[in-house]
Parts: sequence; C-alpha cells; structure tokens
Amino acid sequence: MAGQETQRAAFNFLREHLYSQEVFTLQQFIDATGWDKPGTFLTHYRKHYKGVTEELSGRRRNCR
Repeated sequence: MAGQETQRAAFNFLREHLYSQEVFTLQQFIDATGWDKPGTFLTHYRKHYKGVTEELSGRRRNCR
C-alpha cells in the first residue's frame, strides 16, 4: 500500500475497533495498514494515532 491507501487503512482499522471496542495489538495495526518499515509506522503512530488509542495491559490497545 502507498500514500492515501495506508492512511485510509489505518482510519478504517481504528474506526472498526472503536465501534466494536475490540482490543488490538500494534502488530495487528501494522499488518492492517501495510507499514512494513518500523520507522514509518512509529512516525505515523506518534504523530497521528497515539492520541486516539489507549494502552491496556501488556501490548494491547483500545480506541478511546
């Protein structure tokens, strides 16, 4: 995936998990978006998505 496709995939993933309140791991988020480079994922996550997720026990996350 590239450009807008990865951003759209991230949005859809988080929207689905917000509605369902299903917890997820960061690896599941990475897999859903297609960001395969660690630096790319970390940059996008810290700038855009960290504020809309909350850390639960272990490596699990939930949407706020």
